[in-house]
Amino acid sequence: MKEFSNRITQLFRIKYPIIQAGRNWASGWKLASAVRNAGGLGIIGSGS
Repeated sequence: MKEFSNRITQLFRIKYPIIQAGRNWASGWKLASAVRNAGGLGIIGSGS
């Protein structure tokens, strides 16, 4: 897959402009880590 270069990828220092949503209990550190390792921006969700 071709790497992208735009303001988002440069700001977050990621390969691809893919941002994983931080959904309450559906996303934890394992999912965020996998997304980050794949070149996207992984976010850990917080429960209320």
